[in-house]
Amino acid sequence: MSVVVVGAAKSCGVSTAALALAAVWPGRQPAVLAELDPAGGDVASWYNLPYTPGLLSWAAASRDRRGPNPALARHVRTLPGGVAALLAPPSARAVRGALDLLTGADVGAFDEAGRDTLLICDCGRLDPDSPARRLLPAAELVVLAVRPVLADVAHLSDCLAGLPADPARVRLLVVGDGPYDPGEVAAALSTPVLAVLPHDPRGAAVLAGAPSTRGPLWRLPLVAAAARTAAALEHVLDRPPGRRHLSAVQRERDSVADRVVRR
Repeated sequence: MSVVVVGAAKSCGVSTAALALAAVWPGRQPAVLAELDPAGGDVASWYNLPYTPGLLSWAAASRDRRGPNPALARHVRTLPGGVAALLAPPSARAVRGALDLLTGADVGAFDEAGRDTLLICDCGRLDPDSPARRLLPAAELVVLAVRPVLADVAHLSDCLAGLPADPARVRLLVVGDGPYDPGEVAAALSTPVLAVLPHDPRGAAVLAGAPSTRGPLWRLPLVAAAARTAAALEHVLDRPPGRRHLSAVQRERDSVADRVVRR
């Protein structure tokens, strides 16, 4: 099952990280950003889009367990520019209900969807009662975001202790600045670091729908780091190397930025 779960013990930009990975993922295997955060979705609001079709319609279609699992493609929408996304509503109650339907008995819908598509799942905070945790044992890789500060490392240490996933399939994504370097974080948590994402408010804002007004997006530290993270992730997943590219979302915004600058 080609499912990568991105989560955290504390809020530290998981949604932005997952979106960035989907935006720069190589084209050899298509990637879909799946919003599974039990606290509610963000991307529809970021881009001023309806959240249906999306997670709710996919979950509703999965109710009939007698037939084959519902095709994911019918419930995925394309963000302006090209990133494929399974959008969730902002309502935590609605998302939790959908996750209960999709993960209650098994994760067959995810298994089916992951045969031809890489699902990059934004699972938000992996609290002990998070229904998204049911997906972890079957995920191909679990990527846990953590800031290199003592409080976040301590929270993640507790999260790792009860994580229902094979430790060999867990990696850390160090986000932002702090007093500890990635090697120290890896040693403290006895878990390898996949990559590092810098603190880049402008890059995060652009990925969240804000217009870019100067320079190509690939020069943004967050976007460049996301491309390196995707390459590291591809290596861990043992995928054939693909051609690095920026999504059409970023190319479109670069074009808009160029026109604004010329004015």
